[in-house]
Amino acid sequence: MVSAAPMDQALKASSRELLWVALYTSVQVLILFLLTFMWWSQRDRLLGLYLVRHAVFAAYGTSYLGLPTLVLEDVLTQSFMHHLFVVLVVCVVPLSLRFDVAFLSLYRPHPFWIRLLKVIIWASATVMLILLTVSTQLALQINLGLVIAAVPVTLMTLLSTLPIQQKGVFPSRRVMLAYYAVVVSSLPLGLVSLLGKGGFQAWGLYGLIVHGLITGLLMSTMLLVRSQRLAKHHQQVRWELRKSQQDMALEQRRRAEQSQFLHMLMHELKTPLSIVSMAIGTRSNREENLEHAGRAVRDMKAIIERCVQADQIGELTLHQRHESVDLPALMVQSVRDISNLASRVQLSAPAEVPGLQTDRQLLKIVLTNLLSNAQRYSDEHTPIGVHVTPEDRALQPGLCVRVVNTPGLAGWPDERMIFNKYYRASGARRQTGSGLGLYLSQQLTQSLGGTLAYAPSEHHVEFVLWIPVVHA
Repeated sequence: MVSAAPMDQALKASSRELLWVALYTSVQVLILFLLTFMWWSQRDRLLGLYLVRHAVFAAYGTSYLGLPTLVLEDVLTQSFMHHLFVVLVVCVVPLSLRFDVAFLSLYRPHPFWIRLLKVIIWASATVMLILLTVSTQLALQINLGLVIAAVPVTLMTLLSTLPIQQKGVFPSRRVMLAYYAVVVSSLPLGLVSLLGKGGFQAWGLYGLIVHGLITGLLMSTMLLVRSQRLAKHHQQVRWELRKSQQDMALEQRRRAEQSQFLHMLMHELKTPLSIVSMAIGTRSNREENLEHAGRAVRDMKAIIERCVQADQIGELTLHQRHESVDLPALMVQSVRDISNLASRVQLSAPAEVPGLQTDRQLLKIVLTNLLSNAQRYSDEHTPIGVHVTPEDRALQPGLCVRVVNTPGLAGWPDERMIFNKYYRASGARRQTGSGLGLYLSQQLTQSLGGTLAYAPSEHHVEFVLWIPVVHA
C-alpha cells in the first residue's frame, strides 16, 4: 500500500534533508581543510594517516546522503555511484584501523593485540579483491564481520596500553581511553541495525554516519591540540639546539682566545725573564745589568697591566664617572708619566679648548696607550706629534687628538688587523708587548661615545681620536 504525503509536509521533509546534508558536508569539509593545513605545515605521519581516513569517510558519508548524485546526476550513472559507495564502505575499515594502530602504538600496547589488528587490516584489504572478482554481497558481509571482530580486539588493545611517555605533547591515556570508549560503545548500535536486529537498515547507516561525524570531531580536536603542542615542542627543541650551538661556539671562541692569550703571554714574558735571569746570574757590570733587569720588569708589568685592563673592560665601561676634563692638561700629564717621552713629543693645542664631560681614568688609559705605542714603534730619532683641535661630527661638538709618528723598525701595521685583539705586526715582535693596547683603546673610546681610527699618510703613522665635548 502506498500513501502520499501532503505537499507542504514533503517540502518540509525535503528541506530538512537538504539542511542535514549541507550541515554534514560543511562540517566534514571544514575538518578536512583543517587537517590538510596541519599536515602541510608539519608533515606529520599520524596526521597524514588520519587525513586519508577522514577524506574517505567524508566521501562515504556524502555518497550515502546522495550529494554526488545531486550534483553530478548528469555526468555519473546510478550504477557507477552505487559501486563507488560500496568501494568507499570497504575502504573505510582498513584505513580506520591503520590509523588506530598508529595512534594506539604511542601508548605502548601489548604487541600481540597490535599484530592482531594488523591481521584484520590485511583481511580487510583482501575484501577489495572479493568485491572486484567474486560478489559485492559477499564482500560487504565479510567487511561487516571484520568490523565486528575489530571491536573486541581494539578493546583489548586499549586495556593493554600504558601511560604516554611524551607528556605534554600527546593526549593523556585517560583522554585516549575516553575517546575510544565513545567509539567502541556507540559503534555496535549501528551494527545491530545493519545485522537486521534493529528494525530498519537505513537507521543503522545513519547511525554510522553520525557516529563517524562525532568521533571525527573528537579526534580532530585531539590532533589539533597535539599539533599545537608538537609545534611548541619543536620550537623549544630548535631554540635549545640553537642555544647549545651558540654556547658551543662561545666556548670554542673562549678556549681559542685563552690559548692565544697564554701563547702571547709565554712568548712576550720569555725575553724579559731571560734578561732578569741573566742580570741576576752575572756579577760583572752590576749597575748596567740591574738597569736592564728593571726595564724588563717594567715591560712585564706593562704587559700584565694591559691584560688586566682588557679582562676588566666590561667593568671599566660599566662604572663610568663623568667629570670635567681639561684635555691638553691631561695630555701633558700622560706624556710625563711615560719615561723618556717628554723630549720627543711636540704638543699643539688652541689657546682655548672646551672642557670635556667624560671619564678621566678611561680617557687617560686611551691617551697613554696611543703615546706608548708611538714611542715604542716609531723611529727613536724623530719627534712624535700630538695635535689637539676642536672638531664637530654629525652636529656634535668634540675634540680631536691626532698622534703622528714616523714608522720605526717595526714598519707599517696592517690596517685591517690593527685593532684586533693580540695583533702585533711582524716587525713589532722584536719588542715585548701584549697586542692589547690598541684593542683596549678602541673599546674604551667607543664606551666614551667617541671614535678611534687609523689614518696613515704617505710618510707617517697616524691615529685619530675624537671625543664629544658633552657625553650623555
